[in-house]
Amino acid sequence: MFNFLVRNIKELIRGDANTLIRKLYKLIRLLIITFYYLPSFIFVTIISLVILYFIKPFVIIRFQEVLSSRIGHFAGNIDLYIEEKKNFINIQFKEKKYLDIFFVDSNGISNKYLYKMWKKKLFFLPRYFCFPLFKTLNLQKGNIHIVGNNAQSDRDIFNLLENSNPNLELSDYEKRIGENYLKRMGVKDPNKIICLNVRDSAFLPSLGYHNYRDGNINEYIHSAKHLASLGFYIFRMGKKVKNKIDNHNKNIIDYASSPDRSDFLDIYLAYKCKFCISTSSGFDALCTLFRKPIAFVTVPLGYIYTFNKKYLSITKHHIDSKNNQKLSIKEIAQRNCLFALSSQVYRDNSIKLEHNNKYEILDLCLEMLDLIDNNFERSLSKEEIIFWTKFTELTFKKKEANMPLHGELKSFFSQSFLKNNDYILSE
Repeated sequence: MFNFLVRNIKELIRGDANTLIRKLYKLIRLLIITFYYLPSFIFVTIISLVILYFIKPFVIIRFQEVLSSRIGHFAGNIDLYIEEKKNFINIQFKEKKYLDIFFVDSNGISNKYLYKMWKKKLFFLPRYFCFPLFKTLNLQKGNIHIVGNNAQSDRDIFNLLENSNPNLELSDYEKRIGENYLKRMGVKDPNKIICLNVRDSAFLPSLGYHNYRDGNINEYIHSAKHLASLGFYIFRMGKKVKNKIDNHNKNIIDYASSPDRSDFLDIYLAYKCKFCISTSSGFDALCTLFRKPIAFVTVPLGYIYTFNKKYLSITKHHIDSKNNQKLSIKEIAQRNCLFALSSQVYRDNSIKLEHNNKYEILDLCLEMLDLIDNNFERSLSKEEIIFWTKFTELTFKKKEANMPLHGELKSFFSQSFLKNNDYILSE
């Protein structure tokens, strides 16, 4: 605490009026939070600590804050937590009984219907009662009363999800509501739904450093039209999007811009879709909840999802901003951008990211349909073998929080993308 005060005093001395205002804001905010939670700390936390101590020989009660404000983590992290617990991962004493209690984060709930469904599966308590206790317990590193994070956040490094059943189910009543919506939208075959999830900066404008992940929705319309000609119904997903789709094809539904969009229908469409096309952002975690295939356009390349045979990936083109040359996977790694999680990192390393063109996206979609038709069984092409060899050499040693980013390599990388962009394998 002393070092904290000294550091802030030094910053104030070196700073200007803006620094003073920022520090005062943080101080006032801290005081408000402290006084708000003080009754909970006095009347709940202290009593709870005593109770936890006495019942520990019989049952271990654990607490955890969930990242409820981000749909990808609200779906993916909890789904994986359940599977890891089934497999005694993140369980300190296998012979003990556990009661895990969860509470939502301070930024709200990204999908209230998903919250309703999770509450039927897990035990949630109000944040007001849990937060002070959770913070107190966290003062002791490795406290057995903290659930803690998954082995690697929402990354399935133990390959648990591919062969597991969904942890959430829709009731017959919920299915009927969804079916009625599809009928109203003119969907004649509910088994031919495809979800299109293209990230843009409208939903989280404060996260501008993540704009490198954005896609260009216009490059996906060509694929949507082709899939529609095959009898599929394409639902453009998103809670908030920049631009509406300029389209008059009745099989292409701009659901994200529709007044029909709801938290429930987000879940229902993820449950019902044949597969999802995604730029690797929040919504696709709902598809994973129901074990659906996903065709990914993923950046950074080192974070592609390798855990599941139902995943197929491509990446954006990485281009040298000085000479306009496309960069290979080896060159991307040499520039420290294989795991870059900020737009600034790409700029600092003279890399600009180029959106995939409409033909590459269509090839990705058709390749996914082919994989589905063949039950995800296919021989790797020569180019794909080379790609995965290089990918493994460059990424499988990477660790975060002392855990790898990848488990057993199960997924596919687009053969057509590699064949038409052989630069990515060059030395």
